[in-house]
Amino acid sequence: MSLWPAPEGFVPPRALEALEAALAGDAGRAADRAGSADARDPFAAPVLRLVRAILELQQAGVAPARAELRALSRHSDLSIACFATLVRVEDALATRRFAHAARPLVRLRARTRDSALRVWIDATALRVELLRRGTLSRALADALQARLDRRHPPVVHAAVHVLRAERGLLAGELPDTVAAHRDARPYVRAAGNGALQRRHDDLTRLLRAPFVDVDDWEEPLRTLSREELAEVARRDWQVWVDVLHRRVARRTRGGVQTLAFAPWPELWTALEALVRAPERRLGWTGAAAQLGVANAAAARERIRRLAAELKTIGVVVAVHDDGFALRDARFVCVVPTAQLPASALRLLGLLAAQTSARASELRGSTPHSTLIHQLQRLRRDGYVRLVGGGREARYTLI
Repeated sequence: MSLWPAPEGFVPPRALEALEAALAGDAGRAADRAGSADARDPFAAPVLRLVRAILELQQAGVAPARAELRALSRHSDLSIACFATLVRVEDALATRRFAHAARPLVRLRARTRDSALRVWIDATALRVELLRRGTLSRALADALQARLDRRHPPVVHAAVHVLRAERGLLAGELPDTVAAHRDARPYVRAAGNGALQRRHDDLTRLLRAPFVDVDDWEEPLRTLSREELAEVARRDWQVWVDVLHRRVARRTRGGVQTLAFAPWPELWTALEALVRAPERRLGWTGAAAQLGVANAAAARERIRRLAAELKTIGVVVAVHDDGFALRDARFVCVVPTAQLPASALRLLGLLAAQTSARASELRGSTPHSTLIHQLQRLRRDGYVRLVGGGREARYTLI
């Protein structure tokens, strides 16, 4: 890592090495270098104060470390102020104090005219908004990327591309997420920034962990990660049935239309039985048994309602005297790899029907403690993410 922005003056090499190690997350090396540096050197003193504050923040002395970082974020040396501010932001985001994260960035940006540093600050500010709101406009991310210059340091490129990947993940845009994650990889390695490395590693785990079982018109049922699923999403599919999130998508020349089935659990049961059937075809007698209805006439009525809903996005259910089937040839069916309980699938379906939701909006007849336990488990297993804080805390799919 080449430390950028560099502190002013003739800072002793050991103090710079200590700061590099602290920013990279190597606490042992940072403490060793800081301990052997001369704290009486006026050029080394603010750097060593910053290193000690970072190390204390990672250990136990949170309150004194935060006070020291707050003072250093106003230091006359812009590089010291920059690093102190960015560490403060990461600390505030970890504890979901979004207002505390945003304010120092405004002050820092007003102090500099350096284009690279402004891009880094703006990328950090947009990340605060993404974690606070759960969404971020693609136009804002694209505009930030357009400001990148090949002469900018790796840490600036890394901050922008990791942000793009995080935005794409929360927006459900897997191909864009995978592309941004791939763009970020060399810059993250070159930057040597611990916070960016952790964020990139979190994305790597989510993208490469087994996620869903997929059956499509080209290959038989197999288990795929999100990264591999993004490759399927790039193919020329016509209908995409997402059992994990209880929604159906239809691709046309005009774009992709999506229908969420959270409001109609009884219709979703019929559709799931159909897509899991051989050749996506069911007879009336078998359908009645699977749907738990009294007879074939009741099954016909259920399928009539299902066909009417699917028709709104152009998906055709062919109904015959002996049964019914889906027509589209280029068909993708995505089912959860894990054996998720019905209550968890219901929550995922509800979240798929809206951008994000508070726990109270997902409750229904479920006891509050049970709901929170289910959401915590889905967060732990990488299906949902908590965004915002306090009364504005909301859950969103990932």
